Amino acid sequence: AVALDDADNLELEMLLDAIESLRNKVSSDAAAAAMQAVRDQRSIDSFISDLQAEVVEAGEAIERDYQLLALNIEEQSAAFGREKRNAMADRAATLLSELEAAAPASFR
Repeated sequence: AVALDDADNLELEMLLDAIESLRNKVSSDAAAAAMQAVRDQRSIDSFISDLQAEVVEAGEAIERDYQLLALNIEEQSAAFGREKRNAMADRAATLLSELEAAAPASFR
């Protein structure tokens, strides 16, 4: 066994105090880092949640726009079809009148 004098004991005590202080500081820093990581994760989770909500909202807006566009195209198509049918019926009536006018009297 080694005999320690008062100076050695004082140095050991100071060394132990320094180690204890360092351990407390590291422990405190680790706890602070863990709490910051939790805050960062919550922030990321919140951001992701907000982003998902925006994507859903944009998807719903696109769906509404698509439905309106499909309805508009359907209405335009029906109107175009009616116009073409009416034009063809008018042309057929005109051609029939011209044929009847040009036909010999025995065909009338």
